[in-house]
Amino acid sequence: MDALFKGLFDEPIQDDNPGGSSNWFGEHYDWIYSTAQVAEHERITLDEAFNRPTLQYLGDLSYIKAKARHEADLIKEQQRKHK
Repeated sequence: MDALFKGLFDEPIQDDNPGGSSNWFGEHYDWIYSTAQVAEHERITLDEAFNRPTLQYLGDLSYIKAKARHEADLIKEQQRKHK
């Protein structure tokens, strides 16, 4: 099933401070953080997000990750144009 969501799992979370607090946060709270993003995206409660069907949940996470990557690419493109 993870082949359907390959883009979701192909890269680790970028950590500017390896071994630091953000690494610790990701190791302990990554699913809560991700679920909070799903809840915000779907405009539902955190409990509802935790109870979403797996395919819907992974689809939401894939969209959120792809959107973030797209927005980062747009920002980089704009920064290159303004140099």
